[in-house]
Amino acid sequence: MAAFGERGEEVQYRPIGDELERHVTILTGDVTRCKSEAMSSPVEQVTELGPDSRRDRARLAHYLVAALLARTADEGARVALVIFALDRTGSTAVGGTLVATLLLPHVVAAPLVGALVDRSRRPAAVLAGAIAVFAGTLAAPVALLGHAPLWQTYLVLATAGCCGPAVTGGLTSQLAALADPGHEARAFALDSLSYNVAGMVGPAMVGLVAAAASPSTATLALAVAAGLGA
Repeated sequence: MAAFGERGEEVQYRPIGDELERHVTILTGDVTRCKSEAMSSPVEQVTELGPDSRRDRARLAHYLVAALLARTADEGARVALVIFALDRTGSTAVGGTLVATLLLPHVVAAPLVGALVDRSRRPAAVLAGAIAVFAGTLAAPVALLGHAPLWQTYLVLATAGCCGPAVTGGLTSQLAALADPGHEARAFALDSLSYNVAGMVGPAMVGLVAAAASPSTATLALAVAAGLGA
């Protein structure tokens, strides 16, 4: 080590061979040759992939919001129909049968909905249409119950139940195409979380809206949420 104030021996780095050619390439501005030597930086690579990644994340976020809204309506309907029927008819038995009419087709129609979505060239459009029908038929009992024959209310709720699988497994079946490559597990974890959140938010929202306004308003609020999810 040179003492303070003294000039140490000057060491110069002299590139040779291929490395010298690479230095000359950079200095002369031959970008084509420079890139042919695989000298692209990580920053350049991230910049090129950035827009696609942001687009995939935006699509996933849109999916999760739509799924949460539709599933909140599906979960909340199990409470809303009971208190709505009790308010409109005074019978908890009617409320129980309305819920059963909604839920049973979820099981029966699931294979049919799955086959329809799989064979469709536009599965997203099929799912959106099914969720829109689900929203409309969920709101129909507000106009029918107590004002029309009871079988009509059962009929529209059975129709809603047939569209129910689109809200659950139907949406999940499309998730792999929306997830960012390499982050599928995270996307499915968030999708599973949406079921849990909907299971808590749906009934709670029904209780709050029914107490603040009326059971019919709570039922309509669920229909609106499902419609927004479409």
